Amino acid sequence: MKTLKETPTFSLHNLGITDREIRVLVGVGMIAAVMFHAPMTIGLWSLLALVAIPFVITGMIGWDPLYTLLGLNTDKQHDEEIHQRSWMLSNVGMFDRVLRIALGASLIGFTMSGTFTGVEMVAALVAVPLIITALIAWDPIYALTDINTFASRHDVEMANIELREETVAKLYDFPAPASIENTESHGKAA
Repeated sequence: MKTLKETPTFSLHNLGITDREIRVLVGVGMIAAVMFHAPMTIGLWSLLALVAIPFVITGMIGWDPLYTLLGLNTDKQHDEEIHQRSWMLSNVGMFDRVLRIALGASLIGFTMSGTFTGVEMVAALVAVPLIITALIAWDPIYALTDINTFASRHDVEMANIELREETVAKLYDFPAPASIENTESHGKAA
């Protein structure tokens, strides 16, 4: 009889940040290879694109069903805890989101303007992730590189309501408000 500890858990993260980054990069590389090197009739190249999809998806969500079934876990809780948390937080600011939607809509408009050739296909493939990342306020490339485009602490708090103050302080580097700086300088002078 299995104990609770031995039962596979299908809801927890089981991929560490390095594992996730490698999966996303390999998957994106495979998709790029199909887009830029496949002939007009892609045939077997389509298998490469299909294999890439699980790499990207498992890398983005941080969970691999095969790892769960085999009892594997590369998720480290100590050193990478904050970095792991950044994979679950919004990282696209409002201005960036508006730009992405505008560019994505423009690219979709371009694809509808004439015959559907290779250029229009690439435009459509670029437009979809731009619009999706704008809608969900999260970009996997930003997560890989620890980038965010929030303009202020308030933007972060509005996008991630349940975020604790110490996590905000470790993940985001914003200047302290003027009232806090003045209070600290008066405290040091006394």
